[in-house]
Order: sequence, then structure tokens, then C-alpha cells
Amino acid sequence: MIEVQELAMGSMALGAAAVFFLFSRKNKPSMEQKVINCIADACDLHPRRISRGTLISNIVLDSEDEMELLLSLEDEFSIVIPDDVLDKFATVNDIIVYVETQVERSEHRYE
Repeated sequence: MIEVQELAMGSMALGAAAVFFLFSRKNKPSMEQKVINCIADACDLHPRRISRGTLISNIVLDSEDEMELLLSLEDEFSIVIPDDVLDKFATVNDIIVYVETQVERSEHRYE
């Protein structure tokens, strides 16, 4: 009887670990959400007000906000972004695609 009980307890512990793993992966922010969060923090906006289609011109960014955004993105994704790169983006999607590309390139450097 003790062996059955120990087996059941082991299965419950394994089940709980599996649920935690799946739950933590599901709730892990996507790269898109991380970029949006960086933008929202730099601009003092709620992340829900920002989407891929949001025009950069509609987000009030002074030079200090731009620098904060660049540093935040660099820190979050372990990439280097040139200071003048934000001027080339029209939408939030442009920033997301740029970050995805830079992250992918940095991952391939170490393979």
C-alpha cells in the first residue's frame, strides 16, 4: 500500500511540475510583447495602446525617450542598436522586425 501511495505522490509532483512548466511558457511574453513593453515604458504609455500598426509619429518621443528606448531594447535583447536607427522606422512593426532580425543574427554568431 505504501508503494502505491508513494507512486501516486510522485505522479502528482510530476504533474504539478509539468503544469507549472506549461503555464510559465504560456505566460512568457513574446518578443513582440517585450518590444511593445519597452516602447510603452520609454513613452509612459499603457502597452495596450500600442500595436504593431502604431505609427512611430503618433508616439511622442523626444531625444531622451529615444535614448531610453534604445537602451531598453539593447538590454532586453542583448543587441546593439545604432543611435540613428529609430529615424528609419515608420511603425512599431518595423521596430519588432528589426529587433527579431538582430536577435537572430546574434544567435547565429555563436553557433
